[in-house]
Order: sequence, then C-alpha cells, then structure tokens
Amino acid sequence: MRIHNSNYSVPKKSRQKVRGFRSAYAKSEDDADFSSPTEIFYESRGYRDTPGQLPRYILQQPRDEYIHVVTPQEAVDRLSLLENDVGREIAIEIVQFSTGTNKQMRDLLYGLQWGTSIYLYPMHESLTEQLAEPLNPIARQEYEKYGAKYVVKNPDEWSIQWGLETIRDFYLNNILIHEAGHMDDDRNTSPAKREAYANWFAETYGYPRSEAAAKRHQEQGKRKHIRKRHHNA
Repeated sequence: MRIHNSNYSVPKKSRQKVRGFRSAYAKSEDDADFSSPTEIFYESRGYRDTPGQLPRYILQQPRDEYIHVVTPQEAVDRLSLLENDVGREIAIEIVQFSTGTNKQMRDLLYGLQWGTSIYLYPMHESLTEQLAEPLNPIARQEYEKYGAKYVVKNPDEWSIQWGLETIRDFYLNNILIHEAGHMDDDRNTSPAKREAYANWFAETYGYPRSEAAAKRHQEQGKRKHIRKRHHNA
C-alpha cells in the first residue's frame, strides 16, 4: 500500500446544509454544481489496467478540530473485500483522505468520486454535525440505519450525532462502497441512473457487510426467540 502525505488549509464553517438524502453525503463527477478551489483532482493514468496494480492512497492532514474516521489500511481491506464480493477489479486509481473543502463544510458531504479517484472527507472531532435545516424522512432513516442519532433540540436546531464505531461503519460500508459503485458503472450515462446504480451497489455490497446490519440481524433473532417462547408458554 502506497501512502502519500500532503497538507493545506480550508476556511471554517459551522453549520451544514442538507439538500436531500443521497446528495447530502455523497457526490460524483456527474454533479455539475460541485466546485472546490482547494481540492486536487487527478487525471487517470490507466495504471489499474495492468493486472495486480493497487490504488494509491493519499493521506492529507485534516483541518483543525477534524479527524479522519477510517484509516488507509481499513480502506485497503474493505476495497479488497469488495472486489472479492463482486468478482472483479474496480478501476480505482487513487483514494484520497482529504483535508476538507469549503463545500464539504457547508453541505453534508462525506465522499466524492471523480474520474478514477475517490475522496473521503474528515469529520469534526466531536462526531456531531450541526444542521442548517432538518433532515428529510428518507435521509433520517438511512442515517439511523447506520446508528446515527438525529437530535432536535428546539424547532430551529438540529444535529446528527455519531459514535466512533458507527461513523466508521458508515464510511466503510456506505460512503466508500457508494463511490466505488460509481466507478463500477460503465453502462449508465445520466446522473439519475448513475446515482441509482451507486445506491443499489452500496445497498447490495456495503450494508450486508456492515456492523449495523449484523446488529439488526441479532436483534431480529432475539425478537423472534422471545415471540416463540411467549407463544409456547
């Protein structure tokens, strides 16, 4: 695994805007409104066309008070498992752990796919995200499926709260897999269809491997056992 280090700074924002569920936390190059004067975009060099070549991992220092919630090695292991599950290589050339961008600070943006590169963005060290508007029901359901807590303190104050394990699970089995799904999609061209494919890819190859899915399965098993005992009694 090749890891490169880089540093740069980004201005600070305090509240994040939610514009919908999937657009709230994952972007691809299909999103024409994405712009970041501080992000580095990499042109494909085609080296993944050579069998056995592995992605390059670039580790940038997160901005002050922010942390990377997964490590490069965890991403290596998860992508290796993904390729084993799908039965083919996915032409990812670069996985960058970015410092963070102005847009990422303004919106709920955890990951980005651009060309043959995947960008993962840091989280505030409190693991609490202050929102500028309430979550819609679909977004709330998906966040809570991965163990996040949606907190409404008053009619105009909302936040999403994570634990270290739940946010790690979310990044490794949702964000990373969703972005890889964009790169696996060589059939669709419209943004809507590409987004639908990436959503399906994450739900098919990400969530079943997640800690959240394992806990849900255990809870369902316990409830079935309780109902069975009650019925037998």
